Amino acid sequence: MDVKKLMVNKVINLSRINKQLIMLLIDSVLLVSILLASFSIRLGYWYFPQDGLIWVIFGAPLIAASIFLRFGLYRAVIRYIGFKALWTVVQAVSLYALVWGVIGFMVAVD
Repeated sequence: MDVKKLMVNKVINLSRINKQLIMLLIDSVLLVSILLASFSIRLGYWYFPQDGLIWVIFGAPLIAASIFLRFGLYRAVIRYIGFKALWTVVQAVSLYALVWGVIGFMVAVD
């Protein structure tokens, strides 16, 4: 139990910028992982992109980060999320999915 408290206290005592960078890093890793997993599930085998698609997948966090920053999702680390904040998250994620889908369509992903 003491190790958990130490870790939680360490995170709590970080500056807001460091907390935002950690959230951005975690979001980026999860986005790339989810995209690779979704292609793999769709194709039925472990898929790692080649050529132009690799730039689309690894560029996805850049698109997401710019949209999420614009919506203010990284502005504050929130302890309790209300309906307004939840609605903002839904809007930002929906816009990101739409933009990423259009880019994927324009790149002519098979």
